[in-house]
Amino acid sequence: MSKVRSEEIVGYGYESGHLDAKTFHLVRLATHLAAGNGYCAKWSIPPLREAGATEAEIAETIGLAVRAGASRVWQEAIDNFPDDVTPSRK
Repeated sequence: MSKVRSEEIVGYGYESGHLDAKTFHLVRLATHLAAGNGYCAKWSIPPLREAGATEAEIAETIGLAVRAGASRVWQEAIDNFPDDVTPSRK
């Protein structure tokens, strides 16, 4: 873990530094990918490897991000497309 410090972004305050390095970079990778920011996501890979992440852990994290992104796109389709275009809601 790194040094705990106070952070604020868009009015949301929190403390950073509670996550170990591997967890931090896995979350960072997933959030960048889910937000569609592949450019920044790629910078998570070298520190992930340095923190001991396996290729399987990195692949699983990417898969979870893809699932989150797909869910967001699917919800946009359900909310905005005509009923005859999207499958019925369950």
